[in-house]
Amino acid sequence: MKPLFHIAIALLLVVTNFGCDDDAVTDEQDDEAKIPSQQEPVEEVEMDHSPIPPPLVTHGQLRSINLDNDTAATVGLSEALKSLNGGAHAVGALGELRGEITVWDDTVYLGHAADEPTFEAVTIDEVGDELEATIFFGARTHDWLPIDDFEPGDLESLQEQLGDWRKESEIDGALSFRITDPAATVEWHVVDGERIPDEGARNCEERKEYAHQFHTDGEPVRIVGLFTTDHTGVVVDHTTSIHAHVITDDARNGHIDELELSDEATLEVAIK
Repeated sequence: MKPLFHIAIALLLVVTNFGCDDDAVTDEQDDEAKIPSQQEPVEEVEMDHSPIPPPLVTHGQLRSINLDNDTAATVGLSEALKSLNGGAHAVGALGELRGEITVWDDTVYLGHAADEPTFEAVTIDEVGDELEATIFFGARTHDWLPIDDFEPGDLESLQEQLGDWRKESEIDGALSFRITDPAATVEWHVVDGERIPDEGARNCEERKEYAHQFHTDGEPVRIVGLFTTDHTGVVVDHTTSIHAHVITDDARNGHIDELELSDEATLEVAIK
């Protein structure tokens, strides 16, 4: 019986393994399965890394002030600010040109024209409904891009470098920028519509003659500004591509006329 028993076991093993080789995957086949087909290359997607500036919001225009002597308010300040809340940076002038507006990261710095101008810093929510703006230009900024190769200098140098950077970055439109400097020298003013004669002032230079003028020498400052070649007569005069305001450590603020930055100054450009 033993030989028959062994024959039965052998037949059982043959039946059990019958057909398994058809479904088996060899090591060679497994390796081939892991190799991507040479007939279907992965498509490379080219990414656009050019920075995108936030859109510029404008209320009023300089040409109306310069050509028509129209200093009337064009927007409620609270209304203009709330449209930028959550990253507001802006420059402007109060209604009837009775002072300056400077906004840095949702903090609103006001310079009120008077025989002795007064200054204050408030939040957007604290701006009263009675305050209006003749001109207001700004953007809601989500991030800032440091310009590592910035060479601090005067306004002309700043204008040239911003223009070159915009061209190299292949960007169209206005740039919002800000500067921090521990020791800048700045000539600046607070506009006062009541001092301007009835015939008006044709540009910023003439308005400066009737404004309250200030000098900051080697002091820490922050600067908020706009660079544009597309908004002449609206945001900037025909003599420049920059509209910038200064903020001192004690919240004084106003429109920049002349500027000399220290070597420690840093420049950032707003991006979405």
